Formats: sequence, structure tokens, C-alpha cells
Amino acid sequence: LLGIAVLGSGLAVFSYYVSLPYAGFEFVGQANIGAIVPGSPAAAAGLQVGDQVLTMDGRPFRAGSLDLRPNQETIQFTVSRDGQRIPLEIALTSPSLKETFYTTGHLLVALAFWSIAMIALILKPRDSTSQIFVLDSLLAALAIVVWLLADLGMVWATMLMAAVVLAIGPILVHFHTIFPERSSFRGKKALLAGLYGTSLILLSLSTASGVMLDRGSGALPFLTPVIEAHFSFCVLLGLALLIRTYRMTRSETSKRQIALILLGTALALLPFIILLAIPHIFSTSYVVPTWLTLLLLAFIPLSYVYATYRRQLVTLDRMVNRSVAYYLLALALVVLYLGLFRGARWLMPGFFSGSITPADV
Repeated sequence: LLGIAVLGSGLAVFSYYVSLPYAGFEFVGQANIGAIVPGSPAAAAGLQVGDQVLTMDGRPFRAGSLDLRPNQETIQFTVSRDGQRIPLEIALTSPSLKETFYTTGHLLVALAFWSIAMIALILKPRDSTSQIFVLDSLLAALAIVVWLLADLGMVWATMLMAAVVLAIGPILVHFHTIFPERSSFRGKKALLAGLYGTSLILLSLSTASGVMLDRGSGALPFLTPVIEAHFSFCVLLGLALLIRTYRMTRSETSKRQIALILLGTALALLPFIILLAIPHIFSTSYVVPTWLTLLLLAFIPLSYVYATYRRQLVTLDRMVNRSVAYYLLALALVVLYLGLFRGARWLMPGFFSGSITPADV
């Protein structure tokens, strides 16, 4: 039922998104412009990478929210650039097929997580461990779907996304206490109870904050970093439990499964950290669209499925090994290119002072 609900939600969000006008930019950090599509309405209006949005349509801009509506014709921004306040008006257009793909690309990430969850459910529909994995994967897909609506300034979507993220973290830790094999250690029940309890407390605060925001009063500013920190702690704890199982188990099968999962996690997190997390933290421009970076996160659940059902998928071994080698080579080339590009900009700033920006790459 959850799988059907997530798929239906994704299709509904896609239908809504294709009815929205096209602007052609992405935010990074709290309110900075991280990327601009060349030739887009935002580029034509003079919006630049690095601009900080102060107001939108005459109202103070709420960080991370873009209040687009169907049939909307313009967006009026006041941005801060080099210490100056600059008013801009973006004439919105109906998106082309290419532009629709660009703005809805995040849904491909959700579809990837959903598909992997369905594969796991089909292969082992009655296995309790598989069911927990499917639940976490479907929640991840739902979080991505709801994220798109939260970015449009829908308060209920922001509240729902916080609830989903707060559920994913403890479930992930719980899953790693039984996969690839059940592990027992002192304080296990207390640890899980503490994680679930913390999520419930943060969920209550998040709901109260959302109600306050919906009524026009200020939200709790500290809450989002706390939720992100809680989720990050759960992810790191889950990886730590995997490593602990790897060191303590005598099963070669479990060791191979954990090695495959850690490899898939590394392949997903490296580009995520380099191309998305670092620009987000330092409010610098994105080099590639965010949905493309997020799509690589599908390596994580895919590695779980492959490690779990490797015997059924044994004919894919050679192809997987070759694909991993090509992936690492491509990632190394991207990192080398970015390093050379940034170094050249630092050494020869005059050469790059024209119209070329990292968003044009």
C-alpha cells in the first residue's frame, strides 16, 4: 500500500510541476543562487550565480522556498550583489520538454528508490529484513517527492518531509542491527528506543514550528540543523554497525555483503559530498544539476539489493565490476576537471571575467 501511495504521490507531483512556469535557476545554501541555466528566463533577467535573494514579490524571502504558481507570469526579486540591493523581474515562460525534464529530474531519483524497493519486495515478499529495507527505501522516495513541494513554500510539505526524514534515520539503524546478520550488544534496545524517542520529540517540535510558520509567526530557527544532525548521526551509526558486524562475523558471505554495501555507499556519497554538500555548506555554485547528483544516491539501495540477492543475480557480476571501474574513472576525471577549472580561475581571474560561470559548464 505504501508503494502504491508513493508512486501515486510522485505522479501527482509530476503533474503539478509540469503545470508550473519555468524560471531556470537553483538555490544553494539558505537563499543564494547556486546555478542558472544558460538562456533561461533567470539568465535573461540578469540574475547571477552568487546573488542572495532578499525579497520575493515584495515580501521578505523565506529561505529555501520558491512560491511558484500555475499561470504565474513574473517573479520580482530584490537581490544582494557586491553590497548592493538590485531589483530584478524574471519573465516566466512555459517550460519546453527539456526544461520540464530539468525541473522534474528529482523525481527520477524517487523513481529509482521506488523501483529498487519493489525489486526487493518481489524477490523476498515475506522476509522481515527485506520488509524493513523496502520501508526505508520507500520513505526515501517519499522524502524526495515531498522535498519538491517543500521547496515551493508549502508548509504542510515541509512538515511531512521532516516527519519522513525523522523516520528514515532510526529505521536505518534498526535495519543494520539485523542485516546482514542479527547482532546483539549491550544497550541495543536502549539505543533504538533513544533514537525513536528523539525522532518523536523532534517531530513534535517540527509540527509546532510548522503551525507557527503557517500562522505567520517565526519558526524555530535551530530545528532544521538539529534534524539534519540527528539524521546524519543515524546514517553514521548505521555504517558503524555494518563495520562492527564485518569485524566480528565469521561468515564470508556476510563479509562480502558488507563490502559491497560499503562500496555502493562510497560511490554514492563521494559525488554527493563533492558536488552538492560542499557547495551547499559554503554557498558556492553547483557544477551539475542537483537531481543528477542525487540520482547517484540510488547506488546505496542498489548495493543492498545486489549484496542480498547476489546468488540470483550472479550473471551480473562481470558487468557490475566493469561498471564500477568506469564509474570511478569518470568521477576521477570530473574531480580533476573541477580542480583545474578552479585553479585556472584563481591564477588567471581576468581570463574568466567574461560571461563564463561555473553554471555554464
